[in-house]
Amino acid sequence: MERPGRWRHIAALALVIAVAGLASPYGPRPAAAATNRTIASWSLSGSPFAGDIPPLPTAVRAHLSLSRSARVTVALFNSAGTRVLRLARRADLAAGEYDWAWDGRDARGAEMADGIYRLRVRVVNGRGVATASRPLRKGLPPIYPANPAAIVVVVDPGHGGRNPGAEYNGYAEKDFNLDIGLALQQLLEHAGVTVLMTRTTDTAVNEPISDINGDGLANDYDDPAARNVIANLARADLDIHVHNNAYGCRCARGTEMYTSWKRSWSPQGIDLATLIQREQIFTLDQFTAGAYFPRDRGVSNGRYYYMAPYSVVCPTAEQGSGCSPPYLPRPVLMPSVLAESLFVNNDIELELLKRSDVRIALAAAFYVGIAEWLNTREYGSAYELADGPAGGVTAGEAISYSIRVTNRGNTASDGWRLELRHVAAAPLYDGSPDPGTLLGQAAVPDGLLPGESVQVSVDATAPAVAGDWLVKTDIRLVDDTSFALMGIPALQVPLTTTAP
Repeated sequence: MERPGRWRHIAALALVIAVAGLASPYGPRPAAAATNRTIASWSLSGSPFAGDIPPLPTAVRAHLSLSRSARVTVALFNSAGTRVLRLARRADLAAGEYDWAWDGRDARGAEMADGIYRLRVRVVNGRGVATASRPLRKGLPPIYPANPAAIVVVVDPGHGGRNPGAEYNGYAEKDFNLDIGLALQQLLEHAGVTVLMTRTTDTAVNEPISDINGDGLANDYDDPAARNVIANLARADLDIHVHNNAYGCRCARGTEMYTSWKRSWSPQGIDLATLIQREQIFTLDQFTAGAYFPRDRGVSNGRYYYMAPYSVVCPTAEQGSGCSPPYLPRPVLMPSVLAESLFVNNDIELELLKRSDVRIALAAAFYVGIAEWLNTREYGSAYELADGPAGGVTAGEAISYSIRVTNRGNTASDGWRLELRHVAAAPLYDGSPDPGTLLGQAAVPDGLLPGESVQVSVDATAPAVAGDWLVKTDIRLVDDTSFALMGIPALQVPLTTTAP
């Protein structure tokens, strides 16, 4: 071990040694050198960490389990592979349990840059050399720096109330989902993003039970339908479902993401799911120890009600008995992903879920994936009605609207046009993929930068027949690509026309 005087100048750095004389009960880590199994386990906790964000820890803690005595070096490397700090240098340690803490500062006490690092342990003894390393992230990236307040994220902690989700050994999935979701909310709001939670307590979203989707039944499908309605009414940029997994046997484990491969916004959904999945695996790797290491189950097509496509009304004969598939008049209109982070009914992964630092790390993984998606997606937009017809208008008469357009993407406007189209009125809003009949259009000024807003006036002609309508907004590019089909929800404004 280093002499204490070597570390007097690192005030916040703690080196805690608790010699227990016991190896990890799970046996040697797979990453240890085949000829030297001295490293029984090497794991981290506490990363990521960052200053004043309440749910995050303020230090990264490394834990080493030695099965026999060795000379130990612990060093931190940056993403380029350059060593930037030593926490221990050729320390002679007996078999036992050892912990080090890094507070994010260098040997001189200066704050180190946020980013990705690796903490490596190297042991040398009569059996040779063994090494193990774990990745960690210091700090969190900003989200959409151009205008974070313009972004709306829906966070849906799965299950709740009467629906516990997976249950095992006295633990319910719904509680883990809520804890991770609330931590994610806090991280996103700290970044300046608007967050809408589907639930913040142990309740079902559709409470009391009612028929939300209009299929004539009040059943389990109405709870996800209610979550869709929340996201759509908010016209959110993205819809995140926080879940954990279960399987018929305790043998299954791993981490996976789902999104629909059958929606017009599927390319955007797959990108989002891939980024979150990659970050979850990266984050869980720091907790590799004993029998646990992250298993990447990938991104799959989700057939969940949360992301399924529009489904027409049930045939009359089926009313009152439900539909197959269930009636889905209001599918989610923006990219929607569902995470299954860990298996509740797998003994090893349940132990991870029971740890608050693991749940916080998973929330941070969601955060990073969301940030990367929002910071790189090409197009995004929000619409707000500034002015328009008040009350009913005469069918076929000239009308005008003023729409405030906010660029939520990362590409400046160039040849964009704002369209107004009408469809028949529907309860709450129209969830169909029908773009409607064109009422009018106007150019969005070129050069509208990311995060900026502009007011666009559109001259239009009211529908030629009397009725109740919804006027939908959409932006189309020069090649006629529709923002709505990319998962950018339209503003829907009611309009009533009367006979001349």
